[in-house]
This record gives sequence, structure tokens and C-alpha cells, in this order.
Amino acid sequence: MSVLKQMNALTVAAACALCLAAGGSHAEPAPAVEASLAGHAALPATSAVQAPRDAGAFLPRQANLPTPSASARSNWAVKSPTPLWAMPNTRASGGTLPMKGQSVQGFSGIVSAGNGQFLVLTDNGFGNKINSQDALLMVHTLSVNWSKGQAVRRSTTF
Repeated sequence: MSVLKQMNALTVAAACALCLAAGGSHAEPAPAVEASLAGHAALPATSAVQAPRDAGAFLPRQANLPTPSASARSNWAVKSPTPLWAMPNTRASGGTLPMKGQSVQGFSGIVSAGNGQFLVLTDNGFGNKINSQDALLMVHTLSVNWSKGQAVRRSTTF
């Protein structure tokens, strides 16, 4: 057997031995973590930010496509009891379509920056690709005051 084949065989044998030794018969339990709710803070439901100027004419408003063609709707994989395009333009909340600006609400990622500051990633829109085509991804810096229940958007990066 050549020296190279012997080295490869030894390497494989050593790797197998390490895997067996590391696998052990008992996994370590996860450490217990104590947590308590520090407070609750909210942004107004109508929080929005202007799209960047170079984003194009389609993106200063969101939900621009309220009425797709019947053939387009028939091909959608996501079926909703009341799809966005079928909803009335005026709601009890006072919200209308299309919305002016890009919605800030809906965070899919939150990272504490300390001192009540958080970086938050706005989610991809309204739940699916069909009704989120004009939703821009963005990261916001929020200041949160837990005792007052307030969150304030300080900046946005697209």
C-alpha cells in the first residue's frame, strides 16, 4: 500500500474515531433560561416611510396592484377568503389602497443595539409574493421606551 493511501486510511479512521467519541451516549441538556416580559411598545399602525427617490415610480406607494386579471388570479397558489384585490378601498380603520409610502409594520428580525435601541428588518410585505410585489425590504433603527409603551422609528436603510 502506498504512503498516500496509508495516510488517507489513517485520516478516515481518525475521523471515524473522533465522531464516535464526540457522539457519546448522552447529550448535554440545554441550560435553563429565565425570561420575563419587560414591557410592551407599539408603533402606530399607519407608520410608513417614503421609498428612496431612485426606487422608481412604482414604489412610492404600496399595494399598487389591487385588481389583477382573472387569468392571473386563477394561477395563484395562495387562495385567500378575501384577497387584497377584492377588498373594498375604504375600511372601518380608515386605511385605503394603495397606501402612501412603504409600510414600516411587520418585523421578521429584531436585534438589540443596547440602550433601548433596536435594529428591525421589515418583513417582505403582506404575506405572499402576489400582494407584496411592491414591498421594499428595509432595516429600521427604533428607540423603544418600555415604561411608556412607545416605539419611535429613528432611521431607515433600504
